[in-house]
This record gives sequence, C-alpha cells and structure tokens, in this order.
Amino acid sequence: MLRGLTALAFVALLATPLSAWPASPTERLACAAHFAARAHWLTGMDKNPVTASLMQRRSDMLFESVRQLGSVDWGILRGSPSHNEALRARLAEFTHYVLIGFAKRGEARLCMDDPACVKCLQILRFL
Repeated sequence: MLRGLTALAFVALLATPLSAWPASPTERLACAAHFAARAHWLTGMDKNPVTASLMQRRSDMLFESVRQLGSVDWGILRGSPSHNEALRARLAEFTHYVLIGFAKRGEARLCMDDPACVKCLQILRFL
C-alpha cells in the first residue's frame, strides 16, 4: 500500500509544474528520499564521497523542513515523530530501488540530467 502511494507521489512530483507556492510535505519527503537514495547509492558504489555527503545534507534539509511543519501541525503527517521517521525510511527505500534499477539498466543519470532530481533542487531552493 505505502509503495503504491510513494509511486503516486513521484508521478505527481514529476507531472506538476513548480509553482511559487511552497512544496507540499509529501513532495518534500519524496525529494528527501530521492537525495538520501542518491547518497546511499554513491556511497555503496564507492563513488564521489563529497557528492554523497552533499546529497545526504540536501535530504536532511528537506526532511527537517517537514519535521518543522509537523511540530506546528501534527496532522500533516498523521502521526508521531517515530511515524515520521518510518515514513522517511520507506520513501528512501523506494527511491533507492528506483536508482538501483537505473544503474542496472545503465541509465543512472547525473542529477542535472534527471528530471526528478532537478525538480527536487528547485524545491530545495524555495525553502
């Protein structure tokens, strides 16, 4: 069930144009997961550790922005802080599988060549 919802979040993330409004908590969590998965993939492949660290920091910034929203209105994430961590882990796991699929097909693109990553960078700039 959660994986289906996560897939919908990524489809919505890519399908909607970026507006002047702040990104929704779901979009921020999806992007946090996207960057965390890139960091894990780079680390696992013994690629550039500086880029992996940068991706992890981006993930942490986005997740912290959602956590701060949640401290004002817990209804945003429907649960306690432990639920929020579990949700982040699920999203990161899903994105990690997507990136592994790209790598297996030889299509692991650079962030600037990946539409989801570019959109997540734009969301990060609006924070």
